[in-house]
Amino acid sequence: MIISKKIRLRWYSDIEHRQHGPLSFAEAKFKIGYKRKKVRVKTDLSGAWLSNVGLENAKLQEIPQLLESKGVALNQCYFPVYLIRYKRHRFIEPRSGLRICYDSDISVPRVNNVMLPKHNPFTIHTSVFEFKGNSNEIPYPLHPLLQMGFKKTSFSKYGVCHEKLMGIE
Repeated sequence: MIISKKIRLRWYSDIEHRQHGPLSFAEAKFKIGYKRKKVRVKTDLSGAWLSNVGLENAKLQEIPQLLESKGVALNQCYFPVYLIRYKRHRFIEPRSGLRICYDSDISVPRVNNVMLPKHNPFTIHTSVFEFKGNSNEIPYPLHPLLQMGFKKTSFSKYGVCHEKLMGIE
């Protein structure tokens, strides 16, 4: 059994969030020591439906059971709390094959109004590069990013948005 620390529902849209894909995925993220793992399960919810549904909708409560049916142990109750939206550009560094994601316009446009009744939509003014691959080193062709002031550090869009929602800044 895998014990999850965070679950999320993910779907993809065009860069302006106007057209939404037909698929969505439930994901459970967890850590074992320093390693992070993710279990991803296709749902029957469309991106178009998810883009418009209130986070209080009872249909969203079926997601934890879907993950449990795939062997993910959920040791607590999970409820949708807020939507995090961002624009993602994907690149591949050709020499190393390292996958690079550039996330910008990170925002929380809506929340579960039962849990957070006094919410104003917001955008955080930070962009994030994620390097995905087997190496912990930034490839040499990308070193100019470091000279421009970029820092290699961990960054959680979820964590930063959560702190802002809870008034912890």
